[in-house]
Amino acid sequence: MINKRILILVISISTLIGLTVFLALKTNRLPVVSNIFNNVNTIMITNEENKILKSRFESYEQQVATKQLLEQENKKLNDIIKATETLKNQGYNPIQGTVISRDMTNKDNFLTISKGQKEGIKKNMIVLSTDGVIGRVVEVDTNSSEVQLLSGEDARVNSVAATLKENKKVLGIIRGYDQEEKGFLLSDINEKVEIGSTVITSGLGGVYPAGLEVGKITSTKYNQNVTSNTYSVKPSADFVNITEVIIILNEQKNES
Repeated sequence: MINKRILILVISISTLIGLTVFLALKTNRLPVVSNIFNNVNTIMITNEENKILKSRFESYEQQVATKQLLEQENKKLNDIIKATETLKNQGYNPIQGTVISRDMTNKDNFLTISKGQKEGIKKNMIVLSTDGVIGRVVEVDTNSSEVQLLSGEDARVNSVAATLKENKKVLGIIRGYDQEEKGFLLSDINEKVEIGSTVITSGLGGVYPAGLEVGKITSTKYNQNVTSNTYSVKPSADFVNITEVIIILNEQKNES
């Protein structure tokens, strides 16, 4: 439909032209009419130019948005390749996968990935993002698998034997996830540790292999007793925006 404002403008201009021509013929002032026609023509040309400029501006905005999206996707791809190569250098056999669905309502917080039995995925295999551990495989189908995240509320399921990257003599256990603070609880620490220390898997317990990054200690939560402390740990992985994952297919190879 024709824009009402444009329609009103056209009708007004037509009326003005008709009235002007009539008066010009009565008063022999045709040059004035010529000037009016020129002015009207200028207005119409300007209107068309404005439309073209608006279209070009909208096209430019779309190009900028597309460029930003491509840059983000390219960064994700580079990050996943870099993380995969790092794991290979550590002696692991990682493969990449994509998140195809996620259940945010379940307290245990599951997601489904695009790799399954065809790719050699098995239960209890460890899953990471580009930044750190996110969980383990709990169900496997032919072409997909279900992953239970460490951000779930069940501390018994999500317990992870941990140590510090800076001091592997320090041992503790990740026991569940604090939904309010969006962080892990690291308990049973046998020594005092520095805030900012990097928490990694210790390899004890037989589920999570050693050396995988979990997060960084941000504060002391509370003292359980005189010999054991509990700390808050900010996850290295972003549990909200998980789109690409890495699955570890094997135990870490022993270095010769």
